Amino acid sequence: MQDQVDATEPFPPERVLKHAGRDVRALDLVDGVGAWLRKSGLSRGGAASEAAPMTRIPDGHELYTLTTSTDGAHWAATSEAGDHEHVLVDGSPSKAFADVSRPLFIGEGGAVVYRAKDEDGATFMVHPGCESGPWKRVSQLAAGGGRSACLAKDAKRKTALVIDGELADTYAEAGDVTVEGGVVSFWASMSGKKGVDAAHKGKEVIFLHGGSGLEAAAVGKSVSAPVSRDGELVAYLEAGSKWAVWWRGEALGKFEWVTPPAVDGKGSSLAFGVRTKGRWGLWKDGAVSGDHDDLAKVAISQDGAHVAYATQDGDLWRVRDSGGGSSIELQRVSTVAVTKDGRAVWVGRDGEGLKVGIGDEVHGPYEGLGATVVCSDGSVRYRAAVSDDLHAIFVDGAPGEDRYELLSNPVDTADGPVAHGLRDGAIHRVTG
Repeated sequence: MQDQVDATEPFPPERVLKHAGRDVRALDLVDGVGAWLRKSGLSRGGAASEAAPMTRIPDGHELYTLTTSTDGAHWAATSEAGDHEHVLVDGSPSKAFADVSRPLFIGEGGAVVYRAKDEDGATFMVHPGCESGPWKRVSQLAAGGGRSACLAKDAKRKTALVIDGELADTYAEAGDVTVEGGVVSFWASMSGKKGVDAAHKGKEVIFLHGGSGLEAAAVGKSVSAPVSRDGELVAYLEAGSKWAVWWRGEALGKFEWVTPPAVDGKGSSLAFGVRTKGRWGLWKDGAVSGDHDDLAKVAISQDGAHVAYATQDGDLWRVRDSGGGSSIELQRVSTVAVTKDGRAVWVGRDGEGLKVGIGDEVHGPYEGLGATVVCSDGSVRYRAAVSDDLHAIFVDGAPGEDRYELLSNPVDTADGPVAHGLRDGAIHRVTG
């Protein structure tokens, strides 16, 4: 398992909780995100080593994103070749499209899923062996554990759920698509839908899709943010006059506002932010602590023992951990994670620029930054630019020696961290 802090992801995220009477976007995003997508880096740090080049890039292709599979054995990239774009998997290009998204590995192995547009502007979800579409729009693409899922809008403006490249069902509205352990979860509105169970009419339903097809896991007036573990729904939010967090079939109080719950790797512990009488605190194991103007992006360690989160007081933010530590003052924060020994890991911006925090240490500023990975070996790794054209992997804040023109985010595998880097027209596998 790994925790990722992705500096390309908004944080605090667009906290848009449905049907609460307002559309809240807590902060502006980290600057320059778009520029990062075509430039990334990895290097050797600590005991890292670089293997011989795996594959040379096909002639005429210029790579602009690079991704490593969850087992570290494969790589995928987006490329431009003439007037067209392709997805390359281990050097083999897809058919030509007008536009392609960054591919997601479905699981271990080389199978990927991605969004693509043809010359007429029609959008497809490309799954191994099939193309789902054409659609007006494809969103919330997720993959893992051998499965993939997304939402798609058709010409009638209905929302379609596409699972493993096949149409599963259509709804008036749906969202929060995730894939965990090969189980797809999402919420969907039953409003106006024919032939539904009487208990579901006019309600919203959280569905899980595992080996036995779609199963309703929870029903409410307004439900969202489902979290599943081992094929079971363990937590979700329900909105009414107030917000409730449901945990294994029990509502954990009523609150003015809540953040999405953070659940540990085994599904045995959770934490979330709550607002009461206009003030924010952290809910953990039945107790609420803290008194802040705002609180966002709660993260929990894999064993559930440690928590990290961001708080705002006045105009500035701090990242705090459950041990009482807090970061420097920040103007903006991207995402937050926590190590197995309780250190908060964050990416944020102060007056000097974009920085990374690991416990009491602060590193940077950086011109560009990719995903930050909390690895099972205890290290924190991320890719960042070391010059205009070259990038390196940083291990616990220290840059490695090797430089690359383009790099994937590091992936924490059973054999240790792995990434892939482009240099001199070839892809290298970097381990360590």
